[in-house]
Amino acid sequence: EVASSLENSVRQRVIEFYKLYNPERADDSDSIDQLLKKYAGRTEALFQDLEHKYVLGETAEHQSRRKTTKKVTQTSRVTDGLSNIYMDSLRGLEHSFEFPKFHTPLLNPVDFEAKPMVLLVGQYSVGKTSFIKYLLKRDFPGIRVGPEPTTDCFQAVMHGNVERNLPGNAACMDNTKPFRTLTLA
Repeated sequence: EVASSLENSVRQRVIEFYKLYNPERADDSDSIDQLLKKYAGRTEALFQDLEHKYVLGETAEHQSRRKTTKKVTQTSRVTDGLSNIYMDSLRGLEHSFEFPKFHTPLLNPVDFEAKPMVLLVGQYSVGKTSFIKYLLKRDFPGIRVGPEPTTDCFQAVMHGNVERNLPGNAACMDNTKPFRTLTLA
């Protein structure tokens, strides 16, 4: 009976996860049953793989393979060095003096690893979305173009293996993205 209760708890977590990241699968009982069977007794691995697939856009196996074959460049050496100096020396100092309370939040390794970003800001209906569409040479998930205000929140267009929309609150809570310092009002 305890095992059945645990399985129902895991099933509910999977359903809630799918409601957020892949709503079409949330009602697919057969698929969820197969997934639970495949990961029986390995709940942590199940959710790590789901997160890698839907949040990071890749499987855990692919991610570990990609990390082990990471090309070492001069830029990556400098970035890794800066990250290590900050994490080993400066972060503790900033924390001790409560630096985040009066300036910027503490940095995390993902902040150093993040790709450069471009911010487009402007009045509504001046062509920001059309400009992004022109640069990408195609539509992107969540694109809405119209004469009235259509984008009322920030949109991060990022490279990934899967095209999808990631809600802003999920992006802010994702440890693998450099948006942790943003807060939702």
